[in-house]
Amino acid sequence: MYWKTIILGFIFLGGLSMNYLLAQPFLTQSLQFKSGVYLTYEDFQANQPSYGGDEIKAAYFQNPQSEEVRVEYIRLIGTNEYLPLDSIWGIGLKGVPYVSVELNKSVEGLRTFAKMEVRGNICYFFYNDKETKDIPFAAYNPYTGKPFRKATIRREVAVLKEKMLRFETGQITDFTYENVLNWIEDEIDLVSALKSLGAKKAEERLFKTLLLYDDRNEVKLKNPQPTTRNP
Repeated sequence: MYWKTIILGFIFLGGLSMNYLLAQPFLTQSLQFKSGVYLTYEDFQANQPSYGGDEIKAAYFQNPQSEEVRVEYIRLIGTNEYLPLDSIWGIGLKGVPYVSVELNKSVEGLRTFAKMEVRGNICYFFYNDKETKDIPFAAYNPYTGKPFRKATIRREVAVLKEKMLRFETGQITDFTYENVLNWIEDEIDLVSALKSLGAKKAEERLFKTLLLYDDRNEVKLKNPQPTTRNP
């Protein structure tokens, strides 16, 4: 796994116009998210960073394969104050939002942010993690080919975590067959199509089903919440 190191200030894309406030755009895959720091989920819903790109400097490491971002620090230019990384909901980078995730095996001094791969009524993101599991193994008799000893060994293994986020509520859950069925229950034909395949075969269609659901159930960004922080 290779990481590249980048140190730069996020690009600030400008403030809100009156038209934007009156008619919020739909959340689509092509919508450009503003660069900066989203301290709260409400900031993300409104596409309104708590701190814009011209207010901060950041150091981060990006995996070109998974596109995960690991942030070393984010500093406010005006005060030289370092933002607590665990207080940040997400970041905007090059038009794309990244959500902060909790790892079982985190890297000291770094915070991991997963790319929001799908943006819509149901958002989707994934990230790599590690878990400790019991791995069964057997020793075989070379003459008979039969196992003469079985045991388990505890090992740390790499796992892929897939998550869904409901845009309207901010609820996050695992991207699984059962959870997808629950979240798309208002689209009867999509539910029927998945159930007709069965849980195992339906796994291959979950992602496409999510995209179809988002196409049929568009959502708009929320109006920004008033802020009282100092400029």
